[in-house]
Amino acid sequence: MVQYHLYRTLSEEVDLAQQPRRKRPYNVLGYAKSLPPPEDTSDPDEVMEWLDQRGTVSAEWQKLRELLERASNLNAPARKKEEDVILDV
Repeated sequence: MVQYHLYRTLSEEVDLAQQPRRKRPYNVLGYAKSLPPPEDTSDPDEVMEWLDQRGTVSAEWQKLRELLERASNLNAPARKKEEDVILDV
């Protein structure tokens, strides 16, 4: 699911860059800077630089890191081990 969300976000941004110039602002995402797309949208290096300048790359990377951190916390024991529990019977 995460991969799909990442793909979808980047795909929408690239589609936005490849659309003809329009009056609508380029700030579709709440965190992205409103920069016009590169002149040559067929050049992947220019498109990636544009995405990086807008903050899209770093924001999506941060989301991925947070998700991985939450996933690693799932492996942490939620309760004490049985050996650690003292039963006074």
